[in-house]
Amino acid sequence: MQRPPIFSQLFKDISLPELIRFRPCQITFLLILLLWLLDPAIDALINQERGYFYELTHLSPLETLFLLAASLFIFITGMACSLAFLHIERQQRALLDQRQKLSQIIQYAPDCVKTVSRDGVLLDMNPAGLAIIEADHIDQVRGHSVYELIVPEHRQRYIDFNKRIFDGHSEIIEYDIIGLKGTRKSVESHAVPLRDSHGQIVTHLATARDITQSRQLAEKLSFQASHDMLTGLINRHEFERRLENILSQTDNPQETHAVFFIDLDQFKLVNDTCGHMVGDQLLIQLSSIMREQVRQYDYVARLGGDEFAILLQYCSPDDARMIADKLRLAIDEFNFAWEERQFKVTASIGVVSIDHTNTSVADILREADTCCYLAKEKGRNRIQVHQKGDKSAAKHQGEMHWISRIHAGIANQRFILFGQEIVSLDSNRNESHLELLIRYRSEDGSLTPPGAFLPAAERYGISPKLDRYVIENAFRQLTANTNLLNRYDSFCINLSGLSLGEEEILNCIIRNIKANPALGNKLCFEVTETAAISNMQEARYFISQLQAFGCRFALDDFGSGLSSFGYLKSLPVDYVKIDGDFVRDILDDPIDLAMVKSINDIGHLMGKQTIAEFVENDAIREQLQLIGVDFAQGYGIARPRRLDELIQNAA
Repeated sequence: MQRPPIFSQLFKDISLPELIRFRPCQITFLLILLLWLLDPAIDALINQERGYFYELTHLSPLETLFLLAASLFIFITGMACSLAFLHIERQQRALLDQRQKLSQIIQYAPDCVKTVSRDGVLLDMNPAGLAIIEADHIDQVRGHSVYELIVPEHRQRYIDFNKRIFDGHSEIIEYDIIGLKGTRKSVESHAVPLRDSHGQIVTHLATARDITQSRQLAEKLSFQASHDMLTGLINRHEFERRLENILSQTDNPQETHAVFFIDLDQFKLVNDTCGHMVGDQLLIQLSSIMREQVRQYDYVARLGGDEFAILLQYCSPDDARMIADKLRLAIDEFNFAWEERQFKVTASIGVVSIDHTNTSVADILREADTCCYLAKEKGRNRIQVHQKGDKSAAKHQGEMHWISRIHAGIANQRFILFGQEIVSLDSNRNESHLELLIRYRSEDGSLTPPGAFLPAAERYGISPKLDRYVIENAFRQLTANTNLLNRYDSFCINLSGLSLGEEEILNCIIRNIKANPALGNKLCFEVTETAAISNMQEARYFISQLQAFGCRFALDDFGSGLSSFGYLKSLPVDYVKIDGDFVRDILDDPIDLAMVKSINDIGHLMGKQTIAEFVENDAIREQLQLIGVDFAQGYGIARPRRLDELIQNAA
């Protein structure tokens, strides 16, 4: 039989021993017992001739029925009341336990828990909150306005926040407080309205936590992300962001700004002489000088290494030039002392003015960098102001454009090899050579000659990377095509001056020759005269290492240097390539003719063979034959052709 829901609720989780121990239940049993004991006693008083024991043992059926009914009533009523009271008592105990747990949670909570009245008076606060506001006891702050603890600049915001809570909103706010002991802290508070049984808002209940350390950490990380750690100046990323912000706001034709690009001229000397720690100290002191020389609202940045930039807001071109002169002079007059030694550094400064027509941060920085480069090229310790249409700047920017194209071209195999024949001018001598040349193939298939990109590769130090690309591709194609390899007596490969000092280039060549010994005496490396002279020691070592494997060497563009013949005695080359500027006009210019004759004669006296470049017609070829030049190269002999075409023809 299923019990009614009310009894199910009453008996829920109540055990019989617990019920028996409950006082109302015990009173019920006591009442029943008294009922059975009291009735015989009353009868005994009425009939005194009968004793109490007689009345107790001789109950009439009617009395027994009455006592049983009364006992049942008392039992049922007592049990019901006992169960109800027990249930209520258990609920009260549970509620008390919950209140105690909640009190402990609030008491030991790591975050502040507080209640605030409508007018901002603090009603209560747990120990964590007291610790935040530096109070030793609740009595120090209870009944006082919390507004007094909030810093003045945040106070009205908190008052408005408290009002919104009593309007029924739940919100989060951050604000700063001043503790009772004077410590400033940052606090994040999450508040909700607390309502009474009628739904009326009576209290502002909030939890708050001290975010001082996390905010300081965030500010530190933000500073590190936007500033250079050595000098404290903003870094490149932050400088570009601020410049971008200026550009987005510059729409008035009358507004002008300026950007300086600064490169220190003798910084490497300090680093190499005294070490990087000393160089860092120099950068720190120079950073202070730069900040002192510009206006308070200008931005000074360290872009990296010894490169700096300055953004001057609302600055006319004339003022920008004046500030740049002042800055250059301040750096020039600065003497850096270290361990009784004095160092002088100067700065080359590129200046670019900005107006509403400028839209690209990259373009502005590129123009400023170009101007700085030109200032260095013109003698350093000077200022170069950007002028539209400046051919020198356009040339430099063109070279900069080629840097990325060269790297991408190597990675994507966009450089292809050509070959131009070098033939013997002696009819009795059946000997020919092939100079390997390089071209850049654009996305549209058009070819760019080396004169467009080799100067940039040389200037910015990436020519060894390009040389290695040519060497590896040449070795691969020559090894795979023996017909072409056997057709020519040698294959000439150009090397830049920087490659002569690259151990990896030398190892790469030796490694390939050892893998294909037949290539050794088929290779001739061409080095320009100026490159060989400026790297004389490296050139001699490089040449001697490869000549041991049968390789030959040619001195290219001979005659362009100032002391060509003197240096020729020191270089163990096999061929001398006469500079084409002399060869081109030998029919019309007697001085050029005399130069070609002198180079040819002295080259032969030194046991070297001569090659004339820029042989453009038969008349020049015949004149060279009369002089006695050994080989000729040029459009009058053979035009450059793609190496894969030459391979097909040799098959």
